[in-house]
Amino acid sequence: QTHACAAILNFIENLEDGVDKEPLHALLNDLMNVLRRSNQSMTQCAQDSVMRVNHIRAQEQALTAIAAVGETAGKHFIAMYQQMAEILMTIITQAVSEEMLQIRNRAVDCMSRYVEAVGGQQVQSCGHDKILMNNTIAFLSDANCTHDEHADNPLIESFVSVWPRTLVAIGTQQFAAYIPMVSQVLCRVAAIDIVSNRNNELQQRIQNNSDQDTLELDKDFNVSVVETSDEQGQTQIVAIDAQKMSNKLAAFYCFDAFAENYGVDVLRLMKRDSVEQLFDLLLQCISSRYSFDLKTEAAKLSPRYLELLCAAAKENNADQTWLSLLQRKSQQLFDTFVRVMADADNAEAQCTAVMAKALLQSLQILDPTDDDTYHRSRSLLRTFLDERGLRRTVRVLFECVSAAQHRIELFVKQEMNSSFEYDQIAKQEFEEEKEFEDELLFNFALILAELIKIYGDDFLTMLLDENEQILTQLIKFLNPQNASIRNPQFLHKTGIYIICDLYEQCSASDEKLLKLLHRFVPQILHIVSQDDDSAVQQASFYCLGLIVQKMGNVAAPYVSDILTRCRGLLSGAHSIRYRKAEILVRECNDGEHFELRQFLALMDNVMSTVVKCMKHIEWNTVNLSTHDCNQLIALRNQCLQLFISHLPLKYDTIEARFCHTFFYSLVQNGKPIDFSNPSNVPLILKIFATVMDTPLSTEALNQGMKQYAAKHANALTQQQRTKFI
Repeated sequence: QTHACAAILNFIENLEDGVDKEPLHALLNDLMNVLRRSNQSMTQCAQDSVMRVNHIRAQEQALTAIAAVGETAGKHFIAMYQQMAEILMTIITQAVSEEMLQIRNRAVDCMSRYVEAVGGQQVQSCGHDKILMNNTIAFLSDANCTHDEHADNPLIESFVSVWPRTLVAIGTQQFAAYIPMVSQVLCRVAAIDIVSNRNNELQQRIQNNSDQDTLELDKDFNVSVVETSDEQGQTQIVAIDAQKMSNKLAAFYCFDAFAENYGVDVLRLMKRDSVEQLFDLLLQCISSRYSFDLKTEAAKLSPRYLELLCAAAKENNADQTWLSLLQRKSQQLFDTFVRVMADADNAEAQCTAVMAKALLQSLQILDPTDDDTYHRSRSLLRTFLDERGLRRTVRVLFECVSAAQHRIELFVKQEMNSSFEYDQIAKQEFEEEKEFEDELLFNFALILAELIKIYGDDFLTMLLDENEQILTQLIKFLNPQNASIRNPQFLHKTGIYIICDLYEQCSASDEKLLKLLHRFVPQILHIVSQDDDSAVQQASFYCLGLIVQKMGNVAAPYVSDILTRCRGLLSGAHSIRYRKAEILVRECNDGEHFELRQFLALMDNVMSTVVKCMKHIEWNTVNLSTHDCNQLIALRNQCLQLFISHLPLKYDTIEARFCHTFFYSLVQNGKPIDFSNPSNVPLILKIFATVMDTPLSTEALNQGMKQYAAKHANALTQQQRTKFI
C-alpha cells in the first residue's frame, strides 16, 4: 500500500499538460480508502509494533499522495472537497500523540494546499479556515514549542506554512485579523537556533577523540556536521539540524508573503517592533557561519524589508523616526553584505553571487538612480556610507572580481589539460561555470555603476587617492598582456563597464577625469587589438566613443588610433557580413540569434564611434603638423565614406537613432560631404525607407525623411512611394 501510494505520487509529478484529469477523482477515492484501512489496521494491531509502524507509514504516504492528486485534479476535485476536508480536519484535531506526529503534519500540509486550491468562499462557508488558523496558532503560541529541545518538530514548519496559503484562499481583508496574533509567533520561530540538540553529544565525542562516533552522528539525515570557524578564527565543528533550519526559514517565508500581499500596511498590522525584530534575526542569518542555505536564503529575502521601510518613510513624509530606522537598518544590511563577500573564499562563489545580487537590489531600492527625479544630493546611501566606507566596499568588490577571474582560469586550465579526457558533459559543465562567473562579474559591474551614479565626482576622488591602490587594480583589469590569463574577456568587460560609468556620471570639467583619460584610452585601444571577443569589442568601441563625446578635443591625440580601428572593422570580413545583415529590432529570446545580436551590436557601436569623432572633435582646431593633419583628415573622410556605405544601423536602437539623425543632418547641410548630386538621391531614399517608422528612428527624423522624400518624389520607387506617401 505504501509503495503503491509512492508510485501514484511519482506518476502525478510527471503528468504531462493536456492529459484528461477527470479520472484522478477515482484515484482520490482509492487513496482515501488506503488512509481509512491503514488507520483501522493500526488500531487493531496495537501490540505488533512492526505492523503498527507500517500502517503509520502507509497513512503518511497516502496523505502526501492525496495532496498531490487533489492539487493536480483542479476543478475535478472541488466536488470531493467537503468529504476530504472532514477526514483531514479529524486527523488535525485528534492525531496529537507522538507516533501520529508525521500523520498530523501531512494532514495539515494537505489541508492547507486544498484550502488554497479551492478558494475562500467554499472554505469560509465550512469554517475550515478558522479551524486551521486557530489550531495552528494555538499550537505555535505555546512558547515551549520553539525551545531548543522542541524546535526540531516538523509541525512548526507545516503550521507556519499554512498561513500564507490561507491568506491566498480567503484574501487580505479577511486574513488581516490573524496577523497581530501570528506576529510574535513568527518572531519566536525565526529566532530558533539551528544547532542540533545532539551537538553536546558531538562535542563530547570530539573531546574523546572518537572519529568513528562522529561519522555515525553525521549519518543522521536531519543532522549535518559542519566545520567552520568561530569569531576568533578558531576551527569549530558543529552539528546543525536541517528541520530546525526549515522551521526558521518558514517564518521568514511567511513574513515575505505577508509583505508581498499587504505592502507597507504589514508594518501597521504587525507593529514596527516585530518587523524590526525579524529584520535583526534575518541579518544574523546572513552572517551565519554554519549554513550556506540559511545565509543565502536570508540574503534573497532581505531587500523586501528595505522596500517596506522606504515605503513607510515616504508614507510618513520622511518622518525622522522612520528615516532613522531606515538608515540604521540599511547600514547594517549593507555592512553585512560587504563583510560576507570579503570573508568568502573561492569555494563560496555561489554565496558571493547571492550577496552581490541582493546588494544590487538593495542599492536600487535605497537610491533609485534610474528614476528621472533622482538626484544624488538626496541619496540615502551617502547618509551612512562615507568615503572610507566607499573605499572599503570598492576594494572588496575588486577583490571579488579578481577571485572570479582566478576561478575562470582554473576551469580553463583543467579543460586544457591534455592528460585528461573531457566528455561532452564535462565541457558543458565548464561552460556553465564560466557563464556563472560572467554573470557574477556583470553584477559586480552593475553595483559599481550604481555607486558611481550615487557618488559621482567623489568616486573619482576615491580612485585617485594618495596611493591609487584601487585605480591600479582597475588598470590591471584592462591589461591584456598577462600571459597566465587565457580568458581575459571576463575581466576586460568588467573594467570597461566601470570606465563607461565613470565617463557617463562624472563631470567632464573635472581635471581628475582628464588625468584618467591618458591612463585608460591606451589600455582600451590595446584591448581592441588583442581581445577578439565580440562583447568586449562592442563595450570597448562604445567606451571610446563615449570618451570622445564627453571630453571633446582633449581626446584628439587618440582620434587617429580610434578611427584606424574603426576602419579596420568597416573594411574587412566584418564589413561584408554587416552589409548583408537584415535589421533585427524585434524582441528575441535570450538564446535566439545570440551571436548575430552580439555582432550587430559591435558593428553598430563602431559606426557610432565614427560619428562621435566627426561631431565632437573640432577639426579646424586640432593641433597637428601639416603632414599628420592631412593624414588625419584623409582618415576621417575615409571613415565617413565607410560609415555612409554601411548604413543603416541594424540593432542598437540608441546608437541607430543617433547615427541616422547625424546622417540626415549631413544630407541637409552638405558638410563635409555634398549630397546635392542627383545620383545620391536613390541611396539616401533607400536608407530613409529602411529605417523610417522603426525603433531605429525618431518621430522628428521620420517627419524630416518624409519631407525629403516629398522633394524627390520623382526618384521614388513604387515601394518607397507606398512607404513615404
